[in-house]
Amino acid sequence: MFTDAPSDDARALCDAFGGIDALLEYCKNSIDTVELHMIKHFDLPDNVLSAVKKLSSYGITATIHGTLSEADLFFAPYIKLFSAGVQPHYNITVHPASSEEETVLMLRGICDRIESKGYPVHITLENQRMKDGNSFGICDDVSRIVKRVSSKHLSCCFDFGHQLSNESKFGKDQASEEFISLVKHTHIHSMYEGRTHFPLDVGKALLEKNLNALLGAGFDGVLSLELDPKRYIDVFDLKRSFVASVEILKTAVRQVEEKRKMTDFYLNDYPNALLRLKDSFEKCENCAVLVGHSGYLLKFGNTRIAVDVSPCVVPIKENEKKLLLDWINSFDAFILTHSHYDHYDADFFACIDKGVKKFIPDFMNVSAENTVITSDKMQCLLGNVTLGFFESGHSLGESIVEEYGFYIEHNGEKYLFPTDVRNYDFNYPDFGRVKVLFAHLWLGKGNALNLYENKYVEKFLRYVNGFGADKVYVAHLYDIHRTIDEMWSNVHYEWLKVLIPNLSSFNVADIIML
Repeated sequence: MFTDAPSDDARALCDAFGGIDALLEYCKNSIDTVELHMIKHFDLPDNVLSAVKKLSSYGITATIHGTLSEADLFFAPYIKLFSAGVQPHYNITVHPASSEEETVLMLRGICDRIESKGYPVHITLENQRMKDGNSFGICDDVSRIVKRVSSKHLSCCFDFGHQLSNESKFGKDQASEEFISLVKHTHIHSMYEGRTHFPLDVGKALLEKNLNALLGAGFDGVLSLELDPKRYIDVFDLKRSFVASVEILKTAVRQVEEKRKMTDFYLNDYPNALLRLKDSFEKCENCAVLVGHSGYLLKFGNTRIAVDVSPCVVPIKENEKKLLLDWINSFDAFILTHSHYDHYDADFFACIDKGVKKFIPDFMNVSAENTVITSDKMQCLLGNVTLGFFESGHSLGESIVEEYGFYIEHNGEKYLFPTDVRNYDFNYPDFGRVKVLFAHLWLGKGNALNLYENKYVEKFLRYVNGFGADKVYVAHLYDIHRTIDEMWSNVHYEWLKVLIPNLSSFNVADIIML
């Protein structure tokens, strides 16, 4: 697209944005780096320099996808670029040659030239897509070559789609820990209907698995989308696919980071957090805490209520479950809303003391001592609060999941818990004035990476605003037993907060005053 005669697909992509300058303006505001490819040894140095200068004028850096060759030919297109000093350093990615020995020989010559000339370059060798089960250039081959060359100027490029294609079609090409430790650059795209280099909003890309491995190894290189518009120019909208892929990748990185952070919290900090929560809980008059992504502990004066506490879905130790159990066994009541295991841990629930009143929906086949069977429109007194139960809109489409939401009325104030709502068109009764709404976030199945044109956002806003609550807390965040495309987090809360001014997040180990 930077030449006088761009390819048809490059021209179509630019046209989809309204021209190359409009495309680069979008890139300026959305990404950091653009990769130029494929640069071959016969490409004109002036064209390469001009392209990098064009990117630089928009504040965008360049990486390069080159082609492996003998050192003199390899560097021929870049000498003017290095001399111009447009940016301080370049990553150039190459595919292996036809054999390991040829690849090693060429890379040693290139790395020696970088060292002797002081070129501002780092080379990354990319794992290739296999054409048959015996093809050369998979992840293990690449990491072995990089170790053989043994140069500070050479690392690996991890092509997610190539590795997935090899694994899917030939049952091999695992990205080993050694390979991951050598990765300094990436190529990311989706595999769709057996073909690679498709947008991330279609097909499969193993984003969570690969990003988690890279971040765990301390990766700090470039996450580079490598889409090939000519493969889908007649199938998908080019602008939408491009923008959606950028947003999905950015969201996936944050989701992996957030999930890693929360998993570490459960493994290392959760016991102390429970003790802090318990101390604060005991001292306050009216409050709510979250001991899991949707397990509530509520206090209204002297009345204490646990709701849907389910430790089986989080990585905590038995002694921490015991600490939680002992605390809840001092409560007045335990409410179950539905049977999903992230809300109902059967083994944990069976250990709740008989002195704790259990509110169990009439559709759940659960037996326990001191039980109240709840039903739609049922009301009852518990200590100094009124409990009211109602059908809630968990089900969507053909999936039938029964669920009772509930409200708590205390001192003339109403606190509403519809719980896990998926059907945002469900008809609720008129609850009157609601002081606080606890809304569990859901924006579509498998849709947590898709913040671009998400059709459920408007539905969620209409649902939340329909209750007219003074304050809204969004919960059901960091359900870490789910994959990142099913887990809601502060990434989504921050996005929604702009649209719902009275929205606050309610997260694991949070306490709020009511």
